[in-house]
Amino acid sequence: MNDNLMALQTAPEVVQGKRDNDGLHKRRGVWHFKLKVAGHWREVSSHTSNYQEARRVRQQALQAQEGERLPN
Repeated sequence: MNDNLMALQTAPEVVQGKRDNDGLHKRRGVWHFKLKVAGHWREVSSHTSNYQEARRVRQQALQAQEGERLPN
């Protein structure tokens, strides 16, 4: 019983200390990410519910931003 209590006490510290840094979040089943356009943050949809595909779409958008080819 004490082992389970100890695990519950340490779990929130792990969750609070480590966050994912992929820049994606899910809304209504579709992955979105934020992109800074003209000094303002815009939320952009990846138009997919597949996580790996959303990561690829976000990476392409970031590369396009670096090359000064932003989406309309």
